[in-house]
Amino acid sequence: MSNDEWQTPPALFDALNADPVYGRFNLDPCCTENNCLCEMGLAVDLGYDGLKESWSDYSINGERVRAFMNPPYSRGNIGQWTAKARREAEAGRVAVAGLIKADPSTLWWQRDVMQASVLLFCDRRVRFIDPSLGKPTGSPTFASCIAIWDARLPEYALDHPVPRMWGWSNTITEGVGP
Repeated sequence: MSNDEWQTPPALFDALNADPVYGRFNLDPCCTENNCLCEMGLAVDLGYDGLKESWSDYSINGERVRAFMNPPYSRGNIGQWTAKARREAEAGRVAVAGLIKADPSTLWWQRDVMQASVLLFCDRRVRFIDPSLGKPTGSPTFASCIAIWDARLPEYALDHPVPRMWGWSNTITEGVGP
């Protein structure tokens, strides 16, 4: 398995998905059939290409698309996904939450992540799930962040410090690093 197929820990996804402002996701634009956590997924192994498709086309009953992505982290990939998330959100028909490496030294961070409405820095390192085993493996070597791109959040974001720490692991131990 390549490192681009690691799944988000369900406990992390569930905690964020339950948030009334940031959550309620209905689309995973960069998943595989085995690691999709949303109602709809543009699974690359089923022939979809989330980088080429318009995410707003996946609206249900005219509702705004709320996308969650854990993009491929390999070199050259993550920047394509953060740029796509930023562009989709800027159009106003899609809100995107992206679980990404916290790496402000990169071009993609400076270009795309710094344009996000909110940055939620995870309070612990995330232990991603090996979808073939269904459990976390290895030890995380980097910090993670949830970038929220949402053209409708500016007023809300003014009342909340950006960036801020997100304590998703306070009561959860599964899927968290040391």
